[in-house]
Amino acid sequence: MEDYGKLVYLDVQKTGSTFISAFLRECANLGLHHSEQHARVAEARPGTTYAISVRHPLEQYVSLFRYGLDEKGAVFSRIKSIGREDLYHADGFDDWMRFILDAANAKVLGEGYADVAGLGMGFQTWRFLALSVVNPRDRFLNAGVESLKDIYRQHNIASVILRNESLNADLREKLVSVHPDWFHLEKVDAILSKGDRVNASTTQIARAKLPPDINEFFFRKEAFLLDQFYPNG
Repeated sequence: MEDYGKLVYLDVQKTGSTFISAFLRECANLGLHHSEQHARVAEARPGTTYAISVRHPLEQYVSLFRYGLDEKGAVFSRIKSIGREDLYHADGFDDWMRFILDAANAKVLGEGYADVAGLGMGFQTWRFLALSVVNPRDRFLNAGVESLKDIYRQHNIASVILRNESLNADLREKLVSVHPDWFHLEKVDAILSKGDRVNASTTQIARAKLPPDINEFFFRKEAFLLDQFYPNG
């Protein structure tokens, strides 16, 4: 979370959050009040604009797996701690996905996911909802998957959605153009014209189409994100 007073950025992992945070630190002229990576909002402030980033959940999983191939990240460390680093090899994405999507392994993933995994939501859906809704565990603990959209509509605090797939355009159109007085415009042009990204994994993998069993499981677990932001799959 990057708190600039009038603007708060909610930095969902593997959605371009490092790039967005760096962009805001360089270009915003509001003054950074507080910064805590991937932190949740305890109480929403009236009059504050909350922005959140989103990415197709399958691409999030691919990015998370690649990060682990580089032996980076908390998820890799937790999986390694239970002796399952064997899941990380260039051809291991399918087996890794089966492990991640299995609710029985939710406690290993951390971030409070084990509390809500029984509701049927996937890890990437939880990461998004945990930042976009205040007190997410309490809001969702007694809800079925069919209720996620209703609870999100009622309690979502993020009015600005920044899509990883159109990140530069979204930053310019949804933030800078709407609130030009919040930004150093010459710095905005310099950074967004380059389109550089940071924190990318250095390891490449060949990813074939998901096997039918994993594909079905994935679409079921990440139905909220897919229906809400990627209705065409």
